Amino acid sequence: MARYCKQFYCDERGDRYCCVDCHLRRDCGNPCLNHPSRCRLEDVNHKPISRRGGKAKLLPKGYYNDK
Repeated sequence: MARYCKQFYCDERGDRYCCVDCHLRRDCGNPCLNHPSRCRLEDVNHKPISRRGGKAKLLPKGYYNDK
């Protein structure tokens, strides 16, 4: 499951993803240089949004098979 940031907004993926886990980090022009263990900005309460259908919607619980 992806980690989210309270402050950093990813221009490439379009949400507040943590750059530590990003598969696009190597080619990114604006990556975050911190790690959640140092910056303490990990947002554990963030709900991912879906951009399908033209409107941003909250995804239903269990969409990513959360345990």
